[in-house]
Amino acid sequence: MPSYLVIAGIDGDSRARGHEGSIEIESWSFGVTQAEQRGAGSGRPVGRGTFSDASFACRGGRASPLLLQFCATGRQVAQAVLTQQPGTAGGQSATTEARFTDVRVERYTARGDDGDTHDEFTLGYAQVTFSVRPQLGDGAPADAISTTQPAAVPATSPPPTPTPGSGGIWRPRDQLRPPR
Repeated sequence: MPSYLVIAGIDGDSRARGHEGSIEIESWSFGVTQAEQRGAGSGRPVGRGTFSDASFACRGGRASPLLLQFCATGRQVAQAVLTQQPGTAGGQSATTEARFTDVRVERYTARGDDGDTHDEFTLGYAQVTFSVRPQLGDGAPADAISTTQPAAVPATSPPPTPTPGSGGIWRPRDQLRPPR
């Protein structure tokens, strides 16, 4: 079953009921990675994870020129919403939604294959709300399980705590002096 993406200001080709004007997505991915930094003596990871851009693939269509334009000009939009509905028998039994805010098209590629045009693009975002709404045994939707996370540490965050032995001074890596 296809997924559907709605990006403010970009119309897609979908005619599926409830998703008219959305971009039909063939595949998508996004995620977060926790760096292997070690706290002093704790042996546990510290710090926030690093989010990847959200990547999408779809057939070319009416959204293609605008995806290219938004990428080329750096235009930012308020929101993009990805929805994937439950599949048919034996498939996924939950509705998945990813709601991205302060969105920009970071990369766009068009490619041809057997007479069809395919688009691949990535969206950068400031925050993501990821929700899964499972189905109950009778097929009715259960309550959503959801989390909202900033994709980047805000600029107003305090600098990281200096590491032991640093003399209490923290500097970004590009400002460190090379060893003598």
